[in-house]
Amino acid sequence: MIALDIKSIIKISFICFLFIICQCSVPNEEIFSITVDKISEFKLEEDILKLSTLLRVKSVEDSILIGLDENMTMIEFNIKGKILKKVSEFGNAPNNIFYGCAFAANERYIVFAQSTGAVKWLTRNGEYLRESFLKVTPATIVCGELFILHNGDVIFSALNEPTAPKYYPAVIFDSIGNIKTKIGTYPDEYRDFFLEHLQTFDVNNSNDIALSFAYSPSLWIGNVLTNKGELCAFPKQQKLFISSSKPKREDKNQSIINADIPKKKAVEMALTERLNYRTLFFNDSIILRANSIETKESLKSGNFVSKNHFLQIFSKSGKYLGEISIPGVLHCKIKNILLIEESDEPDNRRFGLYKINIEPVK
Repeated sequence: MIALDIKSIIKISFICFLFIICQCSVPNEEIFSITVDKISEFKLEEDILKLSTLLRVKSVEDSILIGLDENMTMIEFNIKGKILKKVSEFGNAPNNIFYGCAFAANERYIVFAQSTGAVKWLTRNGEYLRESFLKVTPATIVCGELFILHNGDVIFSALNEPTAPKYYPAVIFDSIGNIKTKIGTYPDEYRDFFLEHLQTFDVNNSNDIALSFAYSPSLWIGNVLTNKGELCAFPKQQKLFISSSKPKREDKNQSIINADIPKKKAVEMALTERLNYRTLFFNDSIILRANSIETKESLKSGNFVSKNHFLQIFSKSGKYLGEISIPGVLHCKIKNILLIEESDEPDNRRFGLYKINIEPVK
């Protein structure tokens, strides 16, 4: 059922020696070696996994949790691709998920955010624990990131609060839905474009947070306990459908597309712009950010896997260490192993496990 051939592993090794570029553009002569080596692969051959969109993928210890489609049916499997159990499914029962848009997990809990503003807590085995509602009106939850802190509070980067006088990239709620802290600062170019739900982030063991913005090269790096941090600017990334003039919007659900940009020009921009879609701590001091660029194939098919994918590396102090190509969609990290979706074709849904190593060159 699972295709896993360790004896015939293909080793793909990328080595990239790059100069550090400080956020203040002060040159630094230290050089880093970045390697990504394939160690194994597996296929998902069950029909439900072959045909579904993987909305969210998380890792806890040595297990991988997949949330499928907007219904957030959740499957748990191990790093060899063996299905362990179905954790949740769509429905109205206490342990079912109704239009889930994000989830987080740790050793004890799985927390689901639903588009209605409800937050549901389950055990790792899928047993119902409790449900709360975000005490923010009006507000809805859209697809974004969710993270459980050690004290049981939850961080969202997916709150759509259209009447708020000031937007924040992420918000901390307690277990009953009260807002405790609003975190981060948007880059200047984001303030007028209602992109508050297009953030990805990760939190390390020291409660440091690294927060990325979909079409901006900036990172907000800070600490969730002190709420102190800094917006770090990096080499410019072109932003699709965003210009110096504010787009005309008929309603709040309209796509952010500037009508003044011709279709041909928009396609040219799409083939060069970067979409930041994943942010992970490699360790307590190094940050990984995955992004992608459209290809002619991905524009035609709408296939995310067929884009060109890159992995950028930053230090926690706000230094850009370089980037490296990766052969598919980065979903999550299991210790120092990256889970990369190499193909999402129904008859060849394939994942690769890649060991990443980052170290200074002496």
